[in-house]
Amino acid sequence: MSLKKTQVVALIPARGGSKGIKRKNITLLNGKPLIYHTIAAAKKSKLITRIIVSTDDEKIKRVAIKYGAEVPFMRPKKISGDRVLDYQVILHAIKKLKLNLNKKSNDILVFLRPTMPLRSYKDIDIGLKEIMFKKNINCVRSVRKSSFAPYLIRKLDKNNYLKPLINKNIFKKAAVRRQDLPQTYIPDCYVDAIKINYLMKEKKFPPSKMKAINSVTKYFVDIDTKEDINFAEILMKYK
Repeated sequence: MSLKKTQVVALIPARGGSKGIKRKNITLLNGKPLIYHTIAAAKKSKLITRIIVSTDDEKIKRVAIKYGAEVPFMRPKKISGDRVLDYQVILHAIKKLKLNLNKKSNDILVFLRPTMPLRSYKDIDIGLKEIMFKKNINCVRSVRKSSFAPYLIRKLDKNNYLKPLINKNIFKKAAVRRQDLPQTYIPDCYVDAIKINYLMKEKKFPPSKMKAINSVTKYFVDIDTKEDINFAEILMKYK
């Protein structure tokens, strides 16, 4: 893929409404607004050519521009609710930026959620290199090993008795050691990158086929509560 002909657009979704923390995306974390940390990681990337913030909030817009992102459009309220799918936000941005006009383009969109402030730019570039320089890879998503085997998770029936959550056929013995269970992985959303033409063809996000890449960022936290903010500040001391 020719780098000169490839535009790599980072899209950061940052709506104004949030339930756990009011205006979460500009809540201070380690002295900076939450969204700053994602913008900063994108700016360090050696492959991203544009950093776009999609927001419905004027204050978030001002903060995003202050720290080096573009906000060339405002997101409509009808696609800024907490039940709106990522695909709707991404499609709106693609159309506003006119990224879907050239059917032969190799342009890439990298979706960077601002609630993951610990992400390193290295994860972004590892993912982008995978999609840019390897054949037949149209979409990548970062993952990390799950710390707890999901096969051991139980649900409660109406009488509060423990029942398997996952089909018990996976167990070949009556008792299974944790070490004997298959390794599982958690998508950590540090990087989701997709060729725009592939996205327009699939008409959904995430698409049906995604290549996994292992995150190199040591720690993970997804900001949803004030406790998460406090935890992230502690982890930042050990990055």
